[in-house]
Amino acid sequence: MSPPDPRPSVENTAPSYRPEGLEAFGKYRIIGPLAKGGMAELSLAVQVGVEGFTRVVALKRVLAANAASTPFVQMFLDEARLAARLDHPHIVRIYELGLEQGAYFMAMEYLPGEDLQHIAAMSAAAGAQVDPDIAAFIVQRAAEALHFAHELTDADGRPLDLVHRDVNPSNVLVTYQGHVKVVDFGIAKAATNTFETEVGMIKGKMGYLAPEQFSDGMVIDRRCDVFGLGIVLWELLAGTTLFRRESSGATLMAVRLGEVPSLRDQRPELDPQLEAIVIKALAREPSQRFQTAAELEEALDRYLRNRSFRPSDRDLGKWLEELGGTRKAELKKSIARGTNVTASFHELRRLGAATPQGVARTPMPTALRPRPLWQVASFATAGLLLVAAAFAAMGDPLPSAGAALLTASVQIDSEPSGAFIFVAGEPTGKVTPATMAGFPSGPLDVRLDKAGYAPVRASMALEAGKQIAQRFPLVAELAIVQFDHVPEGGMVRIAGKTARQGEQLVLPVGRAHLDVLVNGQVVLSKDVDLNTGPQTVELR
Repeated sequence: MSPPDPRPSVENTAPSYRPEGLEAFGKYRIIGPLAKGGMAELSLAVQVGVEGFTRVVALKRVLAANAASTPFVQMFLDEARLAARLDHPHIVRIYELGLEQGAYFMAMEYLPGEDLQHIAAMSAAAGAQVDPDIAAFIVQRAAEALHFAHELTDADGRPLDLVHRDVNPSNVLVTYQGHVKVVDFGIAKAATNTFETEVGMIKGKMGYLAPEQFSDGMVIDRRCDVFGLGIVLWELLAGTTLFRRESSGATLMAVRLGEVPSLRDQRPELDPQLEAIVIKALAREPSQRFQTAAELEEALDRYLRNRSFRPSDRDLGKWLEELGGTRKAELKKSIARGTNVTASFHELRRLGAATPQGVARTPMPTALRPRPLWQVASFATAGLLLVAAAFAAMGDPLPSAGAALLTASVQIDSEPSGAFIFVAGEPTGKVTPATMAGFPSGPLDVRLDKAGYAPVRASMALEAGKQIAQRFPLVAELAIVQFDHVPEGGMVRIAGKTARQGEQLVLPVGRAHLDVLVNGQVVLSKDVDLNTGPQTVELR
């Protein structure tokens, strides 16, 4: 008989991960659910091995209902094979592909952070806008990752022609350590794929696809992902969605029309160089876009090099922590370190924040849409009927074409100006003061939204052939702050935002800490009390 093994058993190496009742899945112990989609479910788990080895992972498992479906399984295996080869610091790392208890699974690195969809929702809830340099930094990192994927070859050096095809805010994550990660190559197109998409099947989130992805016979290549990154960057800067609508038909029409509202109309302080980058990434014709993600990455790098303060990973992590909350950041980083995993996870669940792997379901704010077609008087009747027929074919009703030809109009202004105008709950893409024509007779519900002020709602009675003018006072409910005596070339950093001389920030009321930086160095730190409404903070 062999002598007893003096080494500790697996049962004794990580008792904190194996409380009574914890589900066992092969060598993994399931801590709890992260998300569930149509094809697979994602769980937080701990891999337990010999000699006390443990590792926290995100475990993706094919749902039992899909285990017998060859297309689902092949898509899952295609994703795993591709992702396992994408060894890049800005792409989620895959540790293992396996089959356990009759279910295929992938073990991947756990990312202690938030996806951009969730970040956008948190920013909107806080009444904040994403700093343009932070947005450029995030998308630059994502572009670097996608270029790496696009350049992937097989073992013989032949290009795989990999295209992600689903670049959207939920598939770009920022961790609390300040790392950017691209995730979910589940529907990526590559030469090695064994599962082929059915003819006519659109893959990916419709509001984030390039126009050519809706057209039969068009080449689907890396420039589709460039377009997706352009949408992501536009939305980070605008704080709202670009093409996404309440129905797939309306979204499809928005993408095909391709109207992109001006970013500088919404954020006048935006650097024209950055807006030009966004416009080029969003060119409808693929030949007019950046031809590679590397070209987009280089353009963003040039923009950031011209800034007085270029964000670092540390700055990005600090910004996210200020936005998401210190406690949430501590808990997620604790899980990633393998410390108090179960307790931290359950506290996150109580906070409603336990979905860190790019699967947050909080919706982004509604899109700044172009005017609804029934409001545009300049469309010919025949054109309106064609558009109505197109919407009907997609199952989406369009108001009567005849109603669009009635010519009631409105002049809307606010004090102060610059408020976004919503009509009948729909964003118009215009800000006060503005004149709009082509409305049908009858009541018109209007809402004005301006960051830092309470929304204003009103109903206006319209009559064909007449114009109504109305000016609405806005009541401040947040601090609207500008800074005086900012050093030349310097900037102010406060509450996760930055401003230069003459720029305004919308901030929560209360006590806040600010730093003044010149050439990246802090030259002044102080606490200030912020009150409701416009105010100037002296920096002497």
